[in-house]
Amino acid sequence: MDEEAENALENGIGKAASTDGPDGASPFTETIGRKATRKLRAKRQKRPVWGSLGLMGTVGWSVAIPTLIGAFLGQWLDARYPESERSWTLVCLMAGLFVGCVNAWLWVGRENALNRDYKDEMRRELERREQDCGGNGGGEDGT
Repeated sequence: MDEEAENALENGIGKAASTDGPDGASPFTETIGRKATRKLRAKRQKRPVWGSLGLMGTVGWSVAIPTLIGAFLGQWLDARYPESERSWTLVCLMAGLFVGCVNAWLWVGRENALNRDYKDEMRRELERREQDCGGNGGGEDGT
């Protein structure tokens, strides 16, 4: 689909005029328009599949690195203080795992907030475009 057709779909120009619905468009036409807009929005979304996989990898590393640091710190403490009654390796490993999980939780929360903001922005833009069309079937000449 060329760019002119994409712009026409996004601006609602491709809607067929009908008197079936309250705004002059048939339910079928509205459904097709919504699906086409959703498809175009997904196509233009900034994060492709590889970006999502990269995010999962980043979250995994944000858990693994503090856990490994905790394990190494615990081994160092066990070697430095061998007469200790507790296993510093296990204590530091659990502390590192806890820090990593909190880190991943905060990271995912930030990503969700960014996605929510993006969706709200797109929703406001779509509402603004629908108001600009005036509900006359989407065509500039009212057809």
